[in-house]
Amino acid sequence: MRVRREGVQWLWVALDPVTKVIPTLHLGPRTMQAATQFVHQVAQVLAPGWVPAFTTDGLRAYFYALTAHFGQWVQEPGQRKTHWQVADDLLHGQLIKRKGQAPFAGMRMAWGMRAAWAAVLNAQGLKTLIQTAFVERVNL
Repeated sequence: MRVRREGVQWLWVALDPVTKVIPTLHLGPRTMQAATQFVHQVAQVLAPGWVPAFTTDGLRAYFYALTAHFGQWVQEPGQRKTHWQVADDLLHGQLIKRKGQAPFAGMRMAWGMRAAWAAVLNAQGLKTLIQTAFVERVNL
């Protein structure tokens, strides 16, 4: 018997690491469209103007979805056109994992400065590592 797979589904989870509240979940493939839908859901449940620090895995779609949702259109003096400006307080850290014969895990700031990242996490009593451990615990 042959089983037809329509595609792998991914559980997208937003989690507050301090309170452990899960403000939103999204079930869908690992695509740009799903990332955008998920980040849109997250943005809808946040207090107006609130921009949290985000930790994600290495999927590049997160970067585009986050920068598209957290920012504003601005018009520079003397300019006729507006342009999108990403929020100054957006922080996006990525944990990059490679599996296989040469496993690797690295951290990078996709948006924002590492010092700002450390300050935000220290203020909450959290380690300043870029990690996905909080969400991985949800999957146990």
